[in-house]
Amino acid sequence: MAHSEGSYSGKMQSQSVALVANQPEHKVGVTVISGVQRSVDEHWNGAKMTYWGLLDTTDGNGRQHGYFQNTHKTGDRTFGTFDAKIATAGAEVVAEGLWQLSRETGTYATISGSGPFTARLTSPTDVEMNWVADYEL
Repeated sequence: MAHSEGSYSGKMQSQSVALVANQPEHKVGVTVISGVQRSVDEHWNGAKMTYWGLLDTTDGNGRQHGYFQNTHKTGDRTFGTFDAKIATAGAEVVAEGLWQLSRETGTYATISGSGPFTARLTSPTDVEMNWVADYEL
């Protein structure tokens, strides 16, 4: 089993949020964020990742789960899911959770893996993420 760590810088491509009338500040939404992975592990360094997050929060706290796709420098792709807890303190929004690979193509057709991540909004449209991966090719 290989162990890797890295980071990700992403920019919001779209976001749609709706208020739910059952309680004050209850929001549900969909967010699409794209960016590039950075890692000393060449399997992940430079991979372009897009993720689609489904958000459910009350007063800025709640859950986000969703899907992601990495397009590696070889053109091969890895796909997965994630689940995170969202916490808001003042202007800082942090997501902490776990990701897991679910489907892959080409060179990565037999890869399996998972790990934790922490993501922070650094502006209303920018995300910085740190992640850890334990994976097997």
